[in-house]
Amino acid sequence: MDRHTTMISRVSVFKLFSGILLLIGLSFTAQAQSRSFPARYQGTWKGTLEIWNENTRMDSFPVVFKLLPIAANKYTYYMAYENPKMPLTKFYQLQVVDSIKGHYLLDEGQNLLLPQQEIGGCLFGQIENVGNYISNVLRPEGDALIFELTVAAFPGKIPDDKVRKVPVKQLQRARMLRVKE
Repeated sequence: MDRHTTMISRVSVFKLFSGILLLIGLSFTAQAQSRSFPARYQGTWKGTLEIWNENTRMDSFPVVFKLLPIAANKYTYYMAYENPKMPLTKFYQLQVVDSIKGHYLLDEGQNLLLPQQEIGGCLFGQIENVGNYISNVLRPEGDALIFELTVAAFPGKIPDDKVRKVPVKQLQRARMLRVKE
């Protein structure tokens, strides 16, 4: 191999290696940006919660959501339902289990820890409670934060086709905007 060919080969290898490093760097940047939880969600948010049973809006009232750091890897997760008929305030703690994998626990107190999973910048949770399947999601939408909770009833027995049909019977949805403090 002559000197000119060797130099071209080295430049090609350098460009290839630089390209690979650039792709790896972009991959880590994309992962870091997708990990916007909980930083993107921190603060106080206000909006209106709508409660739907099947296709009928049953109620609507103001709601306040707060996600604030209280310790390393721990956040207050506060939801105030300002329903004039039945006001309710829920105090939870959100614990970071593994921020890289997006694993969290929502501590409702009395040893009730609900697993939460951050995927694609959204926080998901699912539980079964007394024959009901409850699913929740907290997700950004533009400048807003959307909270959705669905309730579906499991049938009493598993059908012959072994597929449990679980129709959603209730939706709770709030579109909240950040409160400037």
